[in-house]
Amino acid sequence: MRGSLPLRTLARLSRDTQRDPDGDDAFGHSPGLSGSAIAPTAPPAPVLVGDHSEKRHCAALDRIDSKMCRGLEEGSRAEHYASRADTAAGYERHRKDPARTLRCLLLQP
Repeated sequence: MRGSLPLRTLARLSRDTQRDPDGDDAFGHSPGLSGSAIAPTAPPAPVLVGDHSEKRHCAALDRIDSKMCRGLEEGSRAEHYASRADTAAGYERHRKDPARTLRCLLLQP
């Protein structure tokens, strides 16, 4: 395998010297995308009512909708718990505030 590496390199170099100045290779292909990648494709046909794939299509749409709603619920749940964490941190700062402790001690009879 190692012995064939220089031969492959020489073959590649000889192919590179055969290129045209405009960038086409020896076979006349341009170095861009292939023809099938450039060709426009037709949009998919809509699922017809009563078609054999309608049930599967509706189930797929329901799955997409439920996953999207679940993601939105997770986002609102994360906001809720972030707010709860901020509130808890604020209460801890208030509870351990030395000025508050002194006020409580001075106000006691």
